Amino acid sequence: MSYKVLARTYRPQRFDALVGQEVVGRTLANAITRQRVHHAYLFCGPRGVGKTSAARILAMALNCEVGPQADPCGQCASCVAIAGGHSLDVQEIDGASHNGVDHVRQLQETAHTRATLRCRIFIIDEVHMLTNQAFNALLKLLEEPPPAVHFIFATTEPHKVLDTIKSRCQRHDFKRIPTRRIMEQLEHVCGREQLSVEREALRVVAVAAEGGMRDALSLLEQVIAYTGDHVDGSAAAACLGLVDRRAVMALLGACAEQDRAGALRQLDALYSAGADLRRFADALVAEVRGLVICGEVAQSDGLIDSDAEHLAELNRLAGLLDPVHGRRWLRVALDAAAEISRTGHPRTVLELAILRMADGAGAQALGQLLHQLQGGAAPRSGSSGAPRAQRPKSAHDSRQALGLRPAPPRRPEPAPRPAPQVPPPAPERQQRSAPPMAPPPVSEPPKPEVVPTAPFLHAVARSSQPLAATLALAGLRIDGQRLVGRLDDARLAICRQERSRSDVAAALAEHGFVELVIGNLNIKASSGSAQPALSAPPPGVAPAPAPTQEVSQPAAAPEPVNPPAAPAEPPVSAAPEPRTSAPPSPPQRDEKLPALDDEAKRLLTLWTSIFPSLPDELKGRLVPFAPVEIEQGTLVLGSESEGLIDTVSELLKPVQLNHESVRSLRSQLVGSEAAPRHRAMMRQLRADRDPVFREQLALREHQTTQAVVDLFDAVVDEVGL
Repeated sequence: MSYKVLARTYRPQRFDALVGQEVVGRTLANAITRQRVHHAYLFCGPRGVGKTSAARILAMALNCEVGPQADPCGQCASCVAIAGGHSLDVQEIDGASHNGVDHVRQLQETAHTRATLRCRIFIIDEVHMLTNQAFNALLKLLEEPPPAVHFIFATTEPHKVLDTIKSRCQRHDFKRIPTRRIMEQLEHVCGREQLSVEREALRVVAVAAEGGMRDALSLLEQVIAYTGDHVDGSAAAACLGLVDRRAVMALLGACAEQDRAGALRQLDALYSAGADLRRFADALVAEVRGLVICGEVAQSDGLIDSDAEHLAELNRLAGLLDPVHGRRWLRVALDAAAEISRTGHPRTVLELAILRMADGAGAQALGQLLHQLQGGAAPRSGSSGAPRAQRPKSAHDSRQALGLRPAPPRRPEPAPRPAPQVPPPAPERQQRSAPPMAPPPVSEPPKPEVVPTAPFLHAVARSSQPLAATLALAGLRIDGQRLVGRLDDARLAICRQERSRSDVAAALAEHGFVELVIGNLNIKASSGSAQPALSAPPPGVAPAPAPTQEVSQPAAAPEPVNPPAAPAEPPVSAAPEPRTSAPPSPPQRDEKLPALDDEAKRLLTLWTSIFPSLPDELKGRLVPFAPVEIEQGTLVLGSESEGLIDTVSELLKPVQLNHESVRSLRSQLVGSEAAPRHRAMMRQLRADRDPVFREQLALREHQTTQAVVDLFDAVVDEVGL
């Protein structure tokens, strides 16, 4: 007993039955109704979306015995013969096997014979497989076809079809079918077949079909054969070798709650069950992308191809996650998916990615750093559902969240000295014998009014956010047309840089200030260059304090009468002793990667020119390698991973190059002494290939950014750097 597969059993027989192709179906139906059918059609689109089915429906509509009409009856002899594929006037030709000039010549002879039905129709599938000579031989027939002859071309690669062919055809593009539409059709088929299938299983099959209805029906048949009459989501995922979406969502939920152990246990369970970690990485990227879109966009239904139940779960999890952390999750997931394809330790890569995602106190943007250093509270996100107790509530907590050192305690302000009380007048003799009374101290002149300087800081932030964050610590105040503040020597060194001075000068001119005075540093708004009023002290030596002006002078003592009074003691200066000790030096940090010498640059240029000529299956494996040296016509490629060396050593032996100085390749393990140079070369290679990474690297290596990082001893999240 022969069995008819579901894809053939439920093949559309009408234009309105084409799932997800309403535009194409309506266009063809209207053309038939108005008798404006073109003589040549080009159907383009991915596999399994209804191109050949639409061609058959068009042929049935044109040759229907009760037609021509937009909806063929499907009952007459002509419709039955065309649907069964054995009509003499409707020929379906495989372009892959009939791609020569001789086949086109036979087609020309057949086209000029009279049809037994109303029209003769040629359906050529995979038409892009025809040779250029065959296409050219077909041009004349397409331009002036015989009466009642129609051509329908179907292809998945329209860019390979000659433009002269396209210009003679009416093109229709078939789209991928949305996942929810595939699920609805599968649910209809399961109802007709009297099968019990969970909705999660339908979603797994629809996602695996990648927008093709034929693939979805074939996969559904495979799952039914594996599970029987009742199909659940876990069994469907196991049958198709996919990762269960519920396991991925459980892992993301553990990461959102910062449950590192729970997230790692989820990954271990998937690994023990034999799941493909590369497919898991792809599923992780897809789910995190959905989280980011749900967290950033209010109406995300049209942006995420999924059903309502899945969207509700994504929205619930997105409410627990800050949008900044969501974007960071997506970057970590993308990096992990890219690294898995070229590493021999996919589980370790995923574990590291999960730990980074579970780290709730991640790196923050420099704009948030500036806001918090100005004294503002930690930024609150409207979509964040984290408990309020987990958010920093004070400046100390904010600095810890930013990875900065705790701020030193402020010195208590001295209490104002009460004015001395004048005693009542005494007898003249007692007044002459008493020591002279000093007059009350003169009060200090009032300080200039402190005015908010946020507009100036925001202007600086447009050029350099780290510099603006440093100036926010200076306690800037407006004194006339000047900005005055205080900074220690370490922070003042940031402002002395040439780039920093030009940025500050531009911001001063923009807001109408004349100069910026911080200690002995004076930056003019007119020239944009810093001119210190005093010579800058050498690094490590504190500047001498300015002389302190005496507040009051005691009045001269009157001439003594009886007995002679002792002369008054000279006033004691209130100036403090000059500070001679140098400020504490910042803690030593790890040394930066060394700069590339001329030999390293020459090797990188050589490797960049050789890499495109390598086989495609070898390029992905050689991405984590950098050139080390050239030995007798062999370019030595180095890596710090012994597992990668073993993986590519055998693959490099048969490679022969036609370069003038390099004939072969060899892999070698990089030692600890050469590791810094190797890492610098790897970073330069990635910067040459990835423009986004190149921009991030330029910002990371900016002198102002590095100065702020060294000053605050900040923990920088250098994912990918």
